[in-house]
Amino acid sequence: MRLLSLLIVCMLCNGNSTSGFVSGKGFKGYIFDQEKDLMISFRDQKERFTPDKNEILYIEELLNKNLKKINSSRVNQGRGCPVLHKKLRKFMRQYVGYETNDGAKVIWINLVWAEESLEKRLSKEIILVQDGCSHYWSIKVNLDTSELFDLKVNGSG
Repeated sequence: MRLLSLLIVCMLCNGNSTSGFVSGKGFKGYIFDQEKDLMISFRDQKERFTPDKNEILYIEELLNKNLKKINSSRVNQGRGCPVLHKKLRKFMRQYVGYETNDGAKVIWINLVWAEESLEKRLSKEIILVQDGCSHYWSIKVNLDTSELFDLKVNGSG
């Protein structure tokens, strides 16, 4: 009985996890739990959800397949700043899921150039950086329509 109680307490503690590590072919990152207070919200957000690994695998496939097209203008890329679709494997990811007011499921992906100094923070907090050119960028994926949208690439300062 004591062992069962201990297991239940451990499961409850783990249930409040802030993020979960996920990796696949050419990517690694952290899924943020819907309960984690991130100090950010999205304009059309109704409520948050926690993406599962299958959803992450699916959006990574979409990202690999369609990023070059949505990134055709290459804003803030080149001259020492990476071209996103050419260096996609070099970015660590942070995944946040939310449902829109219209009921669509969206995953916001925050991508950060893989730096050892940031790795511990990536699992605990959303990394938001001013400037840094294309070393820091984000994009949204609509799971219902398979559309990539709202590509934002940091400026050079």
